[in-house]
Amino acid sequence: MSQVLVTGFGAYGNTPANPAQLTAEALDGRVIAGATVTARIVPNVFFESIAATQQAIADIRPEVVVMLGECPGRAMITVERLAQNINDCGRYGLADNTGTVVVGEQTDPAGPLPTMRRYRSTPWSLPCARPACRPTSPMPPEHSSATT
Repeated sequence: MSQVLVTGFGAYGNTPANPAQLTAEALDGRVIAGATVTARIVPNVFFESIAATQQAIADIRPEVVVMLGECPGRAMITVERLAQNINDCGRYGLADNTGTVVVGEQTDPAGPLPTMRRYRSTPWSLPCARPACRPTSPMPPEHSSATT
């Protein structure tokens, strides 16, 4: 049976219950389309989160890895469009859970610099269950409720 690893960050900053953690925990142990989902909660600590994710990948050996995070203030699930190799929490006035503030430091010095990857010509997002949530742009047909 296929394995899917879902990671979510634990509590962070002013967020005592991180939605990424709650989502990962809700999916843990489920079988979806023949794949078993295993969740791991990673620490909100620079570089420790990477090590925890790498260890989970080595332990579980998943075919797919889904990494969840939170962007405070967003009221919907959005698809990441920017692949970064830069840690830059200082510009948001934030620190990790140990109080460390990193500005402009590469996550992997041997890795690529940040690049924008466009997956669609029109960005889209999936609305959450709260009535106040509205998509920021039209949802692609393959993700509409009519096709699921």
